[in-house]
Amino acid sequence: MTVISQKVGQTFPTNNAKVHDSLKQEKHKSEDQIRQVAHEFEAIFLETVLKSMRQSIHKSGLINGGNAEEIYRGMLDSEYSKTMSQTGQTGLADMIFKQLLHRSSEALPQEESPAAVRNHAALSVYKAVKHS
Repeated sequence: MTVISQKVGQTFPTNNAKVHDSLKQEKHKSEDQIRQVAHEFEAIFLETVLKSMRQSIHKSGLINGGNAEEIYRGMLDSEYSKTMSQTGQTGLADMIFKQLLHRSSEALPQEESPAAVRNHAALSVYKAVKHS
């Protein structure tokens, strides 16, 4: 283990192919995480919209479920929003995903040459050492 890897707390592969493969795996993992966050954000947004819609309806008082009905409706709205987000009908999660992916791709090397991969790995190590 080198001095840098001891200071950072992780080991770095020395082979360029290993570095390249690990960056590709990290990119796919981060894309999946970004997609999940986008769907979660869409679900929260849709739940807020459903909650606002329910609050705008005037209650007649004829059928009053009390506190239990409010709790049930909140849970139902939450499940509706999750389902709506997963079906992709609104397209909000896709837009959020594309925007976040675009912003995160600016931090990764655009070319996949061994030199670009090596430079990206070296920059990551430098930043990790600098901030520790």
